[in-house]
Amino acid sequence: MKVLLDGLQIGNRSGTGAYAHALAREIPDLADQIDMTVVVTEDGKNALEPSRNRHLEITKNVGRGRQFNKHAATYLKTIKRDEPQIVHFPATFAMLRKPISRPETIVILTIHDLAFLRNPKWFRLERARYYRSKIRQSIRVAHQLIADSEATAADMIELLGIERNKIHVVPLGVPADLARTEENAHRSAQKKYSLPEKYFLYLGTIEPRKNIESIINAYSHIADKTDWDLVIAGRDGWKTKSIYRAAKKSPVRDRIHFPGFVDSNDMPAILSGAEVFVWPSLMEGFGLPPLEAMACGTPVLTSNLSSLPEVVGDAAVKVDPYSISDISKYMLMLYEDESLRKRLIASGLNRARLFHWQQCAQKTYSVYQQILRDA
Repeated sequence: MKVLLDGLQIGNRSGTGAYAHALAREIPDLADQIDMTVVVTEDGKNALEPSRNRHLEITKNVGRGRQFNKHAATYLKTIKRDEPQIVHFPATFAMLRKPISRPETIVILTIHDLAFLRNPKWFRLERARYYRSKIRQSIRVAHQLIADSEATAADMIELLGIERNKIHVVPLGVPADLARTEENAHRSAQKKYSLPEKYFLYLGTIEPRKNIESIINAYSHIADKTDWDLVIAGRDGWKTKSIYRAAKKSPVRDRIHFPGFVDSNDMPAILSGAEVFVWPSLMEGFGLPPLEAMACGTPVLTSNLSSLPEVVGDAAVKVDPYSISDISKYMLMLYEDESLRKRLIASGLNRARLFHWQQCAQKTYSVYQQILRDA
């Protein structure tokens, strides 16, 4: 089976980057008959170990205005040269302007979420417009689609009019070796990022969809009843002013910490050091961070909306993310109830074992096989 995989996201810090990396890393070793070419940038090529079933096609990053045309030309050239049976774009958008003319090649597109269609106000205006244009172009190019969750599949049907029989649901995963770190690692991370001794933790991109203002407001309501601080960790995304303004206006602003971007090597220690992971996101295509927190033995409070109930099952406290009183109520409950935290730790560890990258890669390869059989 000849596969061409879009690996342009490999090396970046997002869940999409982790997904593309996992597919490129795991799928070539699943069967001897796999022959995979991965298109990567100079930044991403060093992230992959050599494999006899995997070849790299290097493309250079160029200015944003020319980037799409540059990468599209690379894919057209590579498709013509290698004649792959499968071309897989794993990052919601396909780097092609129109369907390819080779009928023997099946184009697969993974869509992670459609938040830019569900609520464009979560994004900058020009970015939401760009995404809307590119998703419809990408749908015209793709023969079959993969969704991270049943929730995303339902959105694809509702918002894009895609037939259900064209959608394959393949959950994401976490590294099989992701686990709770030792106490000395916690201490080292606390010192490096100037973290408090005990803390509620949010870890992810700083952006409106993640509902961080509500976390801040909910914490402000209960701060006088707990000796845990609040840590909001992650890189800035967009529309962050109101988030930082909410923290600055909080009566307990001195107990709200923004350590900034957390290096991936430090992420397990930051998660393991938290007392509770708080992640009441308004919409997720899958939601890797709660699963990562579970794998690190940290109790999770998350949203009862979109894909998150699928991911966490009964192993987390689920709240109405639009209710600050609901978020604050259960934050305080988790602070006060040690037995609840212990139950969530045990169930979370079991839940996280159900989702790992090797399994995601195997299911994706099975989708390839099914699509080729049905073609």
